[in-house]
Amino acid sequence: MNTYFRMRFRHPHLKHLLMLIVMTLLSNYMYAQVSGTVFRDFNANGIKDNGASYNEIFIEGVTVKAYDASGAEVGSTTTDQDGAYSFTGLTLPLRIEFIPFLEEDYAAPNGSGSKTSVQFYAAATTTANFGINYAGNTHPIVIQKCTSHNMCQVIHLAAEMLVML
Repeated sequence: MNTYFRMRFRHPHLKHLLMLIVMTLLSNYMYAQVSGTVFRDFNANGIKDNGASYNEIFIEGVTVKAYDASGAEVGSTTTDQDGAYSFTGLTLPLRIEFIPFLEEDYAAPNGSGSKTSVQFYAAATTTANFGINYAGNTHPIVIQKCTSHNMCQVIHLAAEMLVML
């Protein structure tokens, strides 16, 4: 091999460090993680809102599928009790699709905390989130509970919860 093309290092540790950096960069690209959460976006603002009087719940059981650049399915999972899912060890770029578990579910509006039911990723992310709405439940049902001392508490319930009451 011509010495012009051969790399020579005076410090052998520098060669190993350079190789480690290159391998790390390649592994981050080749075996990336895409993860996020699925939540019920009651107020249809594209953000998971939580507060003292308002709480948008995470959704368990939503199927999430991953497809490679050729369109082949390379992964499938369902969201856990915290609405979370994760794909690891997949080659980017990826197309992620969310399949709601209720026929009446539909994608909530896009916002800073929620994207469409089909998403594309060329880099690793932990914010591949999806907000779901229910056709008959764009806004939660609000119940006002008052005590005898005129102290009132506002309670937000999803339509699904009313069935259990």
